[in-house]
Amino acid sequence: RKEPLICKIPREELGKFLKWLEDNHAPVYGLKKEGEKITFGKISGPHDIYLGGVRSLHPYTKTLFLPPRERVARYFGEEDLPKVEEKKIIFGFKACDLRALAIYDIMFDDTVPSDPFYLAKRESYYIISFDCTEVLPTCFCVFVDGNPYPESKFDLNLTPLEDIIIMEVGSQWGEVVVKKYPTWLAEPEDIKRRDLFREEMKKKVMEVNKEFFPLSKPLTYLLRTHFDSPVWEEKSQTCVACGGCTAICPTCYCYTLYDEEGEKTNERTRIWDYCQYPGFAQEAGGANPRKKRMERFRHRYAHKFDYGMVRKGVYECTGCGRCISVCPGKIDMREVLLALDQEELKKGKENVA
Repeated sequence: RKEPLICKIPREELGKFLKWLEDNHAPVYGLKKEGEKITFGKISGPHDIYLGGVRSLHPYTKTLFLPPRERVARYFGEEDLPKVEEKKIIFGFKACDLRALAIYDIMFDDTVPSDPFYLAKRESYYIISFDCTEVLPTCFCVFVDGNPYPESKFDLNLTPLEDIIIMEVGSQWGEVVVKKYPTWLAEPEDIKRRDLFREEMKKKVMEVNKEFFPLSKPLTYLLRTHFDSPVWEEKSQTCVACGGCTAICPTCYCYTLYDEEGEKTNERTRIWDYCQYPGFAQEAGGANPRKKRMERFRHRYAHKFDYGMVRKGVYECTGCGRCISVCPGKIDMREVLLALDQEELKKGKENVA
């Protein structure tokens, strides 16, 4: 594997760098801090920059690449193929956002046929990602094969240190940027500092999860072995089937289609749909294989930790913890997984006895 090109700039030069990007490449949009909220919008100056930190609560990866509502066909009118929009630069995505993007690539690109609307959006954005420099109590990325720093799917990744920003190139465009902008090659000592910082961030994620992880068995094993566990009924008691966990999840990509009659043409629209809704799996004849709330609750976990691993070799959960943050029933995914693991340990002790 070719070693990535790693450069650096002074930390105080970030605003100048973003201005140069806008003047020479494309408008810059990204995560911004507004009071206590992390929002997304056009970066208008250094005061807008949200440097490092954590992921936003809103799943901007999903709303950008898989919009909540999108026209996908027009009947009896002019051909309406998806068009590649004017290039934009996305600034500030975190590792869990990019892992969601990797899952979209598997589901909408590495398939036959691929999704032309998704591909058009992928062509429209350059991505400059950021290492996490903080950890939320709900983060658990390192326990689902992730890390609090991006490893792929970026054009440039930035790691802010005390005095410099490390830039790792992830694409041909990223290489063009660091060669045209006055950057310096990172010294071995700079890279060592970055790697030590990253190890500290991993330790912080492990620390906030010490009551939940590590588990005694792989997640896929627990989901399959304990499919009929009473844990599902018990833990789903406070679920109100609001769909909040699926709406906020960056890797919940299910949708439904409906047709609308217009003045001159008919249109087909794609909108988000959620497996936690009672009617999601209902068939035309009225049958519903997941009529019970517990069945829908369990299905979501199976999707995240079993089906994706079996079909594509990946967990379809990035460990971002957004679902924990928004659940009105105070359901913590980690507590559910821990309960399954405790059941497994209890079973093992009984077998030994």
